[in-house]
Amino acid sequence: MKRKSLGEVCRLLDLRPHIVRYWEQMIPLFEPEKNPSGRRTYGEREIHLLYRLKYLVQERKFTLEGALQALVEEGEDQFANTKANIQSLRRVLLEIQESLETTETLWEKTKAGIALPGQEHIERILLRLPPQKQRLICQGIRDISKEAITLAQTLLNQVKPEPPLRATILDRRIPPEKEGEIPEPFEELFFKGAIGVLTFLPDSEKALSFRLFSLLTERLRRVAYLYGRMVPWWIFGESQRIDRVKKLFQQEEFFGMDPRAILFVKEPVFPYLAGGKLVVSDKGELGRYSSGVGGGVLMLQSRSFQRFIQQTGIRWFYVLPLNRFALGFPDVELFETVIRMKLPMIGTVWGREGGFLTSGIYLIEGKFLQNSVVPFSAEEVRMRIINPLGTSVDDVMEGMVPQLSSGLYRLLEQIPHPVMILEKVSR
Repeated sequence: MKRKSLGEVCRLLDLRPHIVRYWEQMIPLFEPEKNPSGRRTYGEREIHLLYRLKYLVQERKFTLEGALQALVEEGEDQFANTKANIQSLRRVLLEIQESLETTETLWEKTKAGIALPGQEHIERILLRLPPQKQRLICQGIRDISKEAITLAQTLLNQVKPEPPLRATILDRRIPPEKEGEIPEPFEELFFKGAIGVLTFLPDSEKALSFRLFSLLTERLRRVAYLYGRMVPWWIFGESQRIDRVKKLFQQEEFFGMDPRAILFVKEPVFPYLAGGKLVVSDKGELGRYSSGVGGGVLMLQSRSFQRFIQQTGIRWFYVLPLNRFALGFPDVELFETVIRMKLPMIGTVWGREGGFLTSGIYLIEGKFLQNSVVPFSAEEVRMRIINPLGTSVDDVMEGMVPQLSSGLYRLLEQIPHPVMILEKVSR
């Protein structure tokens, strides 16, 4: 149990502070600790003694000397079982009282930090769950802004079935004998520092490999050394994931890169919505998910971000995912294809039977990104959720909940004749 202050103990026991202080002086059984600021704190043992002392003095009308004697006798074997049962019951009641206070405080802080129009059912569900689940839900709500809820609902109202992507695939299965030179226009952009690098952290924790970060930063260091310019690197990810990556970079002294060149950006978190309402799963967890690359692109299109890239003079973005294909940065063939075909965006794919998979490497013009609309689709996910109209946490219903998804390759739909380059399978 968390130690309580004198004020909290007085409210709990309905006693005045001067009475508690007097009893402490007269009864040598008390040993309240003091916090770093010198104030008394009371744990489970002290509260049990005060409960018992209040009963003996105020109900049984014992003198302090008689109450002390009774407390000493209760410590003997003949009262041991009774005392243990009373203390056990009192401990449970204290924990219940503390959890209710914690829940109330958590919920009030949550409501104060974010307005949740139309989400009043969350409070009803919250109060029926155990304290640990309550804390998880409150934390989840604090990670979801009012704007994210509104945006998610707007996108869900607008999504259309995802059409198959039609693009020209340029085959380059045979690797060149040596690396070519960067075409002159992009050589100049590198010298001017007008090319930025983007990395979107994958959903899978397993993919956050120390080895890949180490290899990728080595490539970026070499390019920065070659052109004598810092290469600005934005790393996008969901809140907790980006915090872990930031700590990793700090522990590894940014893998030898200039810390000013790396910006860690927390992408928006979207909630699951059913009929416009937030969803709580049957496990007592708020339904939420990282918005992925689509959310990152939405951030890139925000006014604040657009002002930032204008100030820094960034004209093109190079997308480097955390995979083995990104270690070919900078990709000469991407640059040459952009120049030859005058494309505002181009990417790489790797083949599989019956189609292709994107490897996530893209070269995107800033103006194209600014003037494009990020296409989203919705994937139906089956969930067991707590019925917001029910009367108990056992009232669970099962249904399909739409989950937003998007990807950079969907932006290619806005190019009249999109082109993708087939990656070398051997890499």
